[in-house]
Formats: sequence, structure tokens, C-alpha cells
Amino acid sequence: MSNLHFNWKRYWYPRGTSLNLADDGYLPDPDSQSGKIWNENVVPFEEISGLRALVLLGDPGMGKSTILSEQASVWKQRQHDSKEKSLFINLSSYQSESRLADHLFESQIFKEWLAGNHALHLLLDSLDEGLLSIRVLAACLLDEFKKLPFERLYLRIACRTVEWPDLLENGLTDWLGKEAVKHYLLAPLRKIDVEEAARICGLDAKLFLNQVESSAVVPFAIKPVTLKFLLSVYRRDGKLPGSQSALYLEGCRLLAAETSESRRAAEYKGKLTAEQRLVVAARIAASMVFGNRNAVYLGANPAEVPSEDIEIRQLSAGTESADDVRFKVGEREIRETLATGLFSTRGSNRVGWGHQTYAEFLAAWYLKKHDVSISQIKSLISHPDDPNRKTIPQLGETAAWLAGMIPEIFQAIVQSEPDLLLRSEVATGDSLRRAALVEALLQFYENEHVFDRHREHYKNLFHPGLADQLRPYVSDKAKGVIVRRVAIDVAESCNVQSLNQALLLVALDRSDNLATRVQAAYAIGRVGDDETRKSLKPLVFEDNADDLQDELKGSALSALWPSHITAGELFSILKPPKSEGFIGAYRVFLSSELVDSLPPQDLIPALEFASSLRQPRREMDSSLDSLIDGVALKAWENMNVPGVTEALAKLVVSRVGTHDDLIKGRTAKTNHLSFLQDQNKRHRLLESGPSGGCV
Repeated sequence: MSNLHFNWKRYWYPRGTSLNLADDGYLPDPDSQSGKIWNENVVPFEEISGLRALVLLGDPGMGKSTILSEQASVWKQRQHDSKEKSLFINLSSYQSESRLADHLFESQIFKEWLAGNHALHLLLDSLDEGLLSIRVLAACLLDEFKKLPFERLYLRIACRTVEWPDLLENGLTDWLGKEAVKHYLLAPLRKIDVEEAARICGLDAKLFLNQVESSAVVPFAIKPVTLKFLLSVYRRDGKLPGSQSALYLEGCRLLAAETSESRRAAEYKGKLTAEQRLVVAARIAASMVFGNRNAVYLGANPAEVPSEDIEIRQLSAGTESADDVRFKVGEREIRETLATGLFSTRGSNRVGWGHQTYAEFLAAWYLKKHDVSISQIKSLISHPDDPNRKTIPQLGETAAWLAGMIPEIFQAIVQSEPDLLLRSEVATGDSLRRAALVEALLQFYENEHVFDRHREHYKNLFHPGLADQLRPYVSDKAKGVIVRRVAIDVAESCNVQSLNQALLLVALDRSDNLATRVQAAYAIGRVGDDETRKSLKPLVFEDNADDLQDELKGSALSALWPSHITAGELFSILKPPKSEGFIGAYRVFLSSELVDSLPPQDLIPALEFASSLRQPRREMDSSLDSLIDGVALKAWENMNVPGVTEALAKLVVSRVGTHDDLIKGRTAKTNHLSFLQDQNKRHRLLESGPSGGCV
């Protein structure tokens, strides 16, 4: 199972934009028409591969390294026939600046690029997993980057989203310019990706997806690393565990039972049971995670051991207990465990983890299993030089696992770093903990005034008293903008219906902060009941002079259309967007949402509005341009509706008058043939024009 390769098409979206998982918690397929409407900024890697400097971000286990290594393989094949060259470096393998410099800046490929005039594609993986601290890595890279001829350099850096350092972000911007550096996040999997994976594994894809949804583990299914666990456990047991800790424990146990293909072919079963190998793997995990080691060195010569590796002899001592049996752990037991599916090769005489999350979970599990004292655990995960004793960044995920397993660690972390617990989805298992975490988060964002980056995890926070916790932050205008936004986002993500009236009062209050009003209106549009959505109507008819980017108007229209505002009312108030170039709620509504929800019986007022736009399309705002395309196409598909053919003919005449195509935008190429091939519709349209055929 661990060696299976799924030929998924992966997608990316710009940092700072939201991602809508509207397909039952999965990513709506960006290649479908509805997927483009839900997430218009989501693109395949090919569309961003030509950017000069590309920062590839994402949560652990999302597949960033897989994609970057695939790109490295592609360039390796190309460079035999191309003048451009590539260099792939895994930053997690280096413990010293000198060794990194030798392999990167002193490499033959790099020297040839400096001396030549060809382009170099530099791919840097696992910035956040480096044995060097992120700050040291960032400083080291920046010092060297600034000496380089950036005109011939294409830079790609992969890092966990929350660990991306400001030092490197600001340094790259100063070096290359703000417009040259782009940050993209790796989107989760589509439902069709999970279905494909289930079929490849020999499972009934429909039954598997039903089990995933009924067990409420879709958030695990949309991440490749946990999806593989789900598939393995489901194939073995016919059901799925309910919690992430149980999921990981079962997944790691399964991988510990899976020895290498060559050993299975030789019918080698090993000396240890799967449970014993799991315990040995946990010992290795704890040694490597807390010892800041990247791989296990398998060779016999101590002089050749890289500084970032741990030797087998350092792991081989004493005993462990599993299956109520105590057993010795020597070199043989270590090597047997390293041969399982939990590990993968790192080159000659080196073995590392198949995925870093295996090590992070097992390291925490090992401390819990051995009843390590709370004081010892705190000393392991916190920085000794930090007066606030905050968690060492590289140990953030392991600390979150520990918080989910040990109440005292949860209490310690929730007071100082609640966002660390939230992002990991492992420490919100019961109502009391969720309430404590919500309270700590609200205090954190109120006091720290930091930007919130964890909205996708808020759905885990629901508990019976959530509305009472959030209401003061939603309603109190004296609270900070950031903490109020967090409170509104949590209410929306957890579908807290009892806060609908509070959100409505905020949205309608002209004296309140505009950004907060927009957030409230947007939340009502997503989860509000019909009565509350209908009450937003004044926002689209009154003049909101402060709404310079039409965000309040756009959010209200999205909530009202099509159930709570008529087509006649809607098209009487539509105007070109106020701000140029800003892609917000109003532009999205005009370019996609309006037509997507336009009933065929309302096509006539829509066509009349499109006909009233007299500007040539080249001078028109892009959102209105897209609106004309959408209305024309929907009218073409519904010419059987009385009056639609005649109204469409008038639109054609109006476009002819400005020397424009009827279909012009992104839909032109894909839909032009339907206009050419349906001769009957074309004749009907001509006959319905002025003077019976002068279209």
C-alpha cells in the first residue's frame, strides 16, 4: 500500500485567497464549470510553473515534496535536450551551513550556471524540516542569493505554511521585487481523486466514500498521507477509526507490519511482531525527533556518519515492551524495523521516515507509552532560551500530538500557543477542550493582534456553549477587527444558527467597521436561514459610500440571489464595479454566481440588461464581460423558453453595433462550436431579429 502511486492532478491557489471545499468537504474539481465558480483562483502547477520565484506552501502530508520531486525528475529528463538546467536540494538533510553550501553553491551544476548564460531551475524542498533552524537556513540562503544573477534563475521553495519565515519572505522581496515572488498553497484532493485511489486499491469506491463521510473523516481523506492510512485500514477491517490519533496509530501499526517487497518475496517474516516493530519505530522516532536527526546511518564506519544522522548503535540498547512481553532491542531489531513501510531510503547506507508525520506522531506516542513526566516533556518541546517557554517550531506537530494525548500538556500549550493546537486537528476531542481552546484563541487574537491563518480548522471547534462564547466578540464594536473576524468565521464554520440575529445586526449597522460588516454578511450568505438572508436586502438598495470595493454589496447579493431578490430588482441595481482590478465579492457575483443561479424564466430581464450595456467589450469591466458570455450561453441553451429567442436576438444586434463577438471571454473557445453546429437555433435567432432576419 505505501508504495502505490496515484496519478492525481494537483492544484494550487494563491496565498491570501480563500478555498471553498463545497463538494461535501472535498475540493470541487477545478476542471469543471462549477469548480471554477467555487474557486476561480485554483490552478494546476503548469499554470504557475513559469513564475520566477515560487514559494510552495501547504500543511504536513499534503504532497508538496512529492510534486517538487516530480518536477525535479521532469527537469532531469529534459536537461539532456535543453539549454536550461535544474538542481534539486532537500534541505532537511543538512545540519551545517558548510555542508549545504558545498552541495548547493559549490556543486558542478551551480558553478556551470554561474559561468554560463543559461537558466537554472533551483528546487529547494523541506525548508521547515531542516536540521538547521529555519532562521539559520533562511539567513544562509539569502546571503548567497543576493550574490546571484537572478535574471537566469527560477526558484522554487517548499515549506509548511505556518513555518514560512518572515526573514526569507522579506529577503526575497527585497532581492527580486514584490511582484516576482509568488506564494501558492497546495489544495487538498478532489472527490474523484479519492475515488480513483479506492479503485486502484481494489475497493468499492462508492462504499468507501460513504464510510469516509459517515465517519466524519473527510478532512483526512483530502490529505494524501492520511488517505493512504484510511485506504489501508478500510481494506483490512472494512471500517474506519473515528479519531485522528486512532487513525495514525492504526496506520503506523499497519505500516510496521509491512516489510520490504524483497523480504516478502523471500518469505522473511522477521523476529518481531508488528506491535513490537511499532514500539521500536516509536523509539527511533523519539530519538530522531527530539535529537534533531534526519536519517539512520546503516554503515559500519563511524567516520563516515553524516552529522545529521543517528547511528544504529545509538538506538540499540535496553528493552521495550509490547504484547505484554519485554524484549531486547539490538541492531537486529532496529534493522528489521527499518525495513518496514514506515521508512524509505535516503541513499547509500541511509534510511529515513516515509513521511515526517509518522515520526511526529510516534515520538509523542512513545513518551505517552513510557509515562514520561510532564516536566520532562515540557523541557523536551520548549526552547530553553525562550522566557515564555514556547514550543520549538520544529517540534510543533509532535507537541500538538502530545497535547491530544496528555491533558496537562494541552493545558500548558493552550495558554500560550492555542493556534498550534488548532492547526493540528488533534487536540479538540471533547467539549471541555474545545471550549478551552476557543476561549484561548479569542484571547490570543485579541491580545496579539496577529493575522489569523487557520480558518479551515475552525469546524473542529463546535461545542454546546460555543454561541455564548462568540456572541460578545461578534457584537462588541470595541473589540479588535481581527478577533471579531475570527469569532464570525468560527460561527460560520460551525454553523451556529443562534448567532444569525447578532450577525445581521452587525451587517446592517452603518456605524460598525466595514470589514466586520462584510464578514458578517458573507457568513449569513453561507449559513444563515432564509429569514436572516432576506433581511440583508437594504444593503443592496441603499448607497454605502464607504463600500469602495463593493464588498458589502457583493456579499449581500450572494446571500439574496436568487431566492430573496427578484430578477427585476437585481438588474435594476447592477452597476460596473467601483474599484479597478480588485477581485472581490461583487466581481465574483457578476462574473459567475449570478448566471450560475439564474433561472431560465429570468433570462429575459438578464438579456435586456446585457443589451443595455453599450460599451465595446474591450472597454468593459471583465466581470460584465463574463456576465454577457454567461447570459448569452444560458439563453442559447434555453431558447425554448417564451421570449428568450427574441431577447437574445436583441443582444446580438447590440453587440454587432459595437463590432463585438457575442461570446468573447474564457468560455469562447469551449462553446464556439455549439453556436456553429446547431443550425436550427441559428435560423430561429436570425428569424427573430429586427425586420425578420437582419441580425
